[in-house]
Amino acid sequence: NMRVTTILAAVAATGVVTGAYGDFVVTQSSTQTVFDDHNLTFDEPDVPVGVPMDPWTYYQASDGITFTSGNGFLMAEDWDTLEGIAGGTGEGNQLNGGFNIAMHFDAPVSEVSWQGWANGNGPPFGGMFVVLLLEGVEVYAEFGLPVPFGTDVDSWFSAVGTDGMVFDELRFGNGAFNSFNTYMDNVTFNNVPAPGALALLGLAGVLGGRRRRS
Repeated sequence: NMRVTTILAAVAATGVVTGAYGDFVVTQSSTQTVFDDHNLTFDEPDVPVGVPMDPWTYYQASDGITFTSGNGFLMAEDWDTLEGIAGGTGEGNQLNGGFNIAMHFDAPVSEVSWQGWANGNGPPFGGMFVVLLLEGVEVYAEFGLPVPFGTDVDSWFSAVGTDGMVFDELRFGNGAFNSFNTYMDNVTFNNVPAPGALALLGLAGVLGGRRRRS
């Protein structure tokens, strides 16, 4: 059974909440983790703003990623200015999805980060969830994470596969019954190197080790 009890640890000194099981780690923190291959802000030129999109395919050609939501509603807009999700500072556009936002990757990835918010109840009667899937099979699930809204709760998330583990879909959402809105911004992720590139990296490591020993 892949749905197992997760481990939650609150580290007071860093403000980080981390859940992990198997070979995946999801982190919620006050600082951004940046993966360099792709950076999506929903502020790109010609991004559709204020127009419901289903499925939301603007980044499919350029970044190999498609967004969907739990109820089919997706819209990029300056929701921070409109609804104050990040303290009302107006930091450009965010993506709003009904119930949850799902990121579908054309090719498997091992690490992705994003900024996220909601306006529903926190745990134990709600809270955020993160689910990772590979070819439609759930490989990770985390529920009951603190709900970021305004500036009181950490809003930066990352999901990382370790030991070669990958996923091709990420679902991020709000488990509260009193709201169906989930918001996302500043998505970054890295591609998994092709097998040939991995072999070259391994060869480089071997050669580097030989140089050090010599």
